[in-house]
Amino acid sequence: MDTIQLSASGLVRMADLMAARYLDQDYVRLAGSHTQSDDALEAAGLIEEDFFGEVTLCPQANLLSPIFFGLFEAEYYLEVPGSYVHFKIHDSEQGAVRVDIQADQLTISPFEVGMLDHLLPEIKTPPHRLVLDEQTFMDRQPEGIIILKNSHVGGKGKLVEMVYDQGLVYRWRYGKIYSIGQYDLERLCKRILWEERE
Repeated sequence: MDTIQLSASGLVRMADLMAARYLDQDYVRLAGSHTQSDDALEAAGLIEEDFFGEVTLCPQANLLSPIFFGLFEAEYYLEVPGSYVHFKIHDSEQGAVRVDIQADQLTISPFEVGMLDHLLPEIKTPPHRLVLDEQTFMDRQPEGIIILKNSHVGGKGKLVEMVYDQGLVYRWRYGKIYSIGQYDLERLCKRILWEERE
């Protein structure tokens, strides 16, 4: 299936047309008060409207099913010097999709677990784990942030917030801030974003 380019308001309209069981409220917030015309959805190949105004879904719309009917979703947000990446993963019995988010514009494509490779910036791995207290660390004003999040629809989820500073990544745990190496960061990323879906 092809990639779909869609505004957040277009996704909200498609949720209505497809009688979605669930829609992540982040998309609703991104859409705000904007509405998407059916003409734009027809131009995107998602719907067809006949002379009488009857709307039918096109096969391409099936790519959106995991967003509306999936049971697991995950989110990745990275903002460090020179790099910005924000996407969500929606998984369902029909497959999984990745939704890349740029302002209120969405790029929706089939997801494969190999897409999780090379997500992270190259980081330094210190020779030993660095442990800082929160006040000392916050006084340094970190350069960036990495957020990993997942949830089972209607159930529990997990949130991991990390900060990037001077080529190192730190994670809050047990009231302290620990440095985390490249290998551990990559494993954590795959676990939160994909492996915990079952």
